[in-house]
Amino acid sequence: MSILGVHPWEFLVIAVVLLVVVGPDQIPAVAQRFGKIVGDARRVTSGLRDDFVGSMQETEDLLTGNSAAVASRPQLDDASPAEADEDEPVADGGEKVDPEQELP
Repeated sequence: MSILGVHPWEFLVIAVVLLVVVGPDQIPAVAQRFGKIVGDARRVTSGLRDDFVGSMQETEDLLTGNSAAVASRPQLDDASPAEADEDEPVADGGEKVDPEQELP
């Protein structure tokens, strides 16, 4: 029997090494940090998977001629700050910023 390709005796070796290297007092803190890292990684991969599936569905709709599904998807705003003139700095709200203005 193995979980994620790791056998029970390998878990035991990992636990003993962790106990020796980290020490018994620090194991809860290390486990908490590890859990946070794993949770963050799952959220990131879930978001990437959702974006990928959405892109694949849109491509399939375009290829099959399902124009109603493509038209119902939200489009990027044409006046987004990302498309502003590179010579003119833009703040987060989209307004132009004077580069000579001193910060408070």
